[in-house]
Amino acid sequence: MEDGDWIRIEQAMSKCSEWMTGHDKAAGKGTPFPSPVEFKADVAELESFLKELEARQSKAEKARKILQKPPGVLVGA
Repeated sequence: MEDGDWIRIEQAMSKCSEWMTGHDKAAGKGTPFPSPVEFKADVAELESFLKELEARQSKAEKARKILQKPPGVLVGA
């Protein structure tokens, strides 16, 4: 995970904590629920973030498999 990933996750969790009733501070703030349009945009952002993470993970796994291969034998060396 990169620092930018952590920031995106932290910001999204903080936003949810503003209006989710299970959080102590949420009830006191009285923050309204996000509109359906805003909620849909947040879900789309989450889906995009997950695709980015999966792509980076796949790329890293492929690179690591290459690193795991033993070095080739040089003929005539």
